[in-house]
Amino acid sequence: EPQTFVLNLDTSGRPLTYSSAKRGPDRDHWTLAELEEITRLITSGTLFPILHSAIPIDRRGDIVYYNPVVKQKLNSDGTIKFRVRGTAGGNLLSVPYDVSARTASLDVVKILLHSTVSDNKKWFTIDIKDFYLGTPLPSSRYEYVRIELSKLPPEAISTHNLTPFIHNNSVYFEIRKCMYGLPQAGRLSQLRLISHLKEHGYHQCPNTPCLFKHDTRDIVFCLVVDDFGVRYGTQDDADHLINTLRANDYELTIKPTGDTYLGMHIDFTPTSVSISMPGYVDKMITRF
Repeated sequence: EPQTFVLNLDTSGRPLTYSSAKRGPDRDHWTLAELEEITRLITSGTLFPILHSAIPIDRRGDIVYYNPVVKQKLNSDGTIKFRVRGTAGGNLLSVPYDVSARTASLDVVKILLHSTVSDNKKWFTIDIKDFYLGTPLPSSRYEYVRIELSKLPPEAISTHNLTPFIHNNSVYFEIRKCMYGLPQAGRLSQLRLISHLKEHGYHQCPNTPCLFKHDTRDIVFCLVVDDFGVRYGTQDDADHLINTLRANDYELTIKPTGDTYLGMHIDFTPTSVSISMPGYVDKMITRF
């Protein structure tokens, strides 16, 4: 029988980690993806190299570590996309303001799917790419991260002129925009998004977190971090939401049929909707 290939597992069937990825047969792909991520963080203005001596003395105890997270995804043509997401090890960071953020519950998602069928509406999904990276941190309190040279490809050091910033086999950066891993990233990014949506007539339902309706248009959506599940009436309504998001420089991935959302496969018929997770059991069998 043909062997089942499962993404995000190493050659031993264990969940893929940064270390096992860099040791594995696809190490060259991961090195390239690592370079792309460092470049993305620097060119987006999220990370700004800084001399260790320039970090305020009272903030040196808050310097976080760099934690690259690896993930494989299937492209539409069946090829594998290798993605390294650079995260800040903010688990020990104490932030002096509220960092809590809400998401739509699974019950809300299911009810919205049911209402799409019951009310004879349409459905599609939107994902915001690099959602956290565009959100500025308060200028009164930037954060700081230490990236070891072993996690900085030589091309990144030369391209971005990082050699003068090397200190104790690491390069230090000031974090000026949100990045994954910072405890405040979710809330700050969400507040920025909600404020922008409000300017264009989209308001959060007062008793249902992360369920949004437009003041006059026939459109309702649930929001889980940067994933939108959207019920709408006309294409003009859908385009209004898309254009609203693009007006804030968000880069979007749009699925017109919305057949996948939050890891679920969604299948509509004229009178019903079903959700499933194909391949889940096979993946667990391969893993365990």
